[in-house]
Amino acid sequence: MSNVFINHPYGAFCYRVAGICIRDGQILLQKSGNAMEYTLPGGLVEMGETGAVALARQLGEALGAPVTVGDLKWVGETFYPWDLTPCHQLGFYYAVTLPEDVCTEPTTTSLVRKHGQAFDVNFHWVPLADLPSLSVCPTDIPQLLNGWDNGVQHFICRK
Repeated sequence: MSNVFINHPYGAFCYRVAGICIRDGQILLQKSGNAMEYTLPGGLVEMGETGAVALARQLGEALGAPVTVGDLKWVGETFYPWDLTPCHQLGFYYAVTLPEDVCTEPTTTSLVRKHGQAFDVNFHWVPLADLPSLSVCPTDIPQLLNGWDNGVQHFICRK
């Protein structure tokens, strides 16, 4: 299979899924390689895969344990530079539950992209109260969490 990632002369498009995992007043975030900002853990969807199945696969591979994917909470359109290329990312964000013994400490996982490039992904539990002071994408996680019980929310993030 191949990821839903389209390179075009004018930019790139990708379909990403991410998990929103909250435990004991903390949220699980990831930081890839030398990235300056945190993101919610997840990855790209493969062609023919549903978002929930892709997220279970991505997090299961990265954390080495099964995860429970819950309800779709957010749909996001993120526009950002990817190296020198403008990128448009469509993201589906799901509630996720991890087994209690998984990722209890900061964890680093080495992953290999489809084209062979290896990179490290670091997972961290971050207190919800610290989110406003961090560089994180999407930038409005605190506001989105305030509407947690209001059905699926849509956001647009431009960097």
